[in-house]
Amino acid sequence: LDISDLHSLKFVELFRAQNLSKIRLDIHPVLERLCVEDCNLDSLDLSGCSGLKDLRGAQNSYTFINWGSIGQLLWHICIRDNPQMEVNIPDLIQFPVLKELLIWNTNQGGAFVCHNSGIREITAYGNHYTSADISGCTALRVFALSGSRLSSINLGTAENLTNIKLKDCALSQENTDYVLKTLDNAGKLNGY
Repeated sequence: LDISDLHSLKFVELFRAQNLSKIRLDIHPVLERLCVEDCNLDSLDLSGCSGLKDLRGAQNSYTFINWGSIGQLLWHICIRDNPQMEVNIPDLIQFPVLKELLIWNTNQGGAFVCHNSGIREITAYGNHYTSADISGCTALRVFALSGSRLSSINLGTAENLTNIKLKDCALSQENTDYVLKTLDNAGKLNGY
């Protein structure tokens, strides 16, 4: 699909276009929403989509996404269930208004760092993170990182965190105690 000359598009909805292996984008300054979920894309280049607010790119075949420098308006990123990915998403500083990050099972690794005070949900389980730092994420309600091997974790104040999933993260007793104490100090009832 070549939509490179359609510069005024605001919405592209290609949900379950399972025969779609290529999409050619170009400069799309007003494209707000791109849904290419459950397609068979072998590449995705978003570098010309500076107005993008909502990306739904789960279940494809690409090994990386070319983000370029876009992301200033992105509030929703869903690229879940792309276990063949070979490149991590960019530093989350690139997405200052991000509210929802859904990147489970995307072969992400290294340190997970987010200090976005407006983010509400981070669902990133089934990856390979070695540490997590979500200090400063004061609006965060959901944090799921199960399956990673975390040597350290920083939850900040966790003042709004109501759903945290860290199953099979190889947390040390010290880190486990820290998580429970942080949630307790934030006023959670009976550790929930």
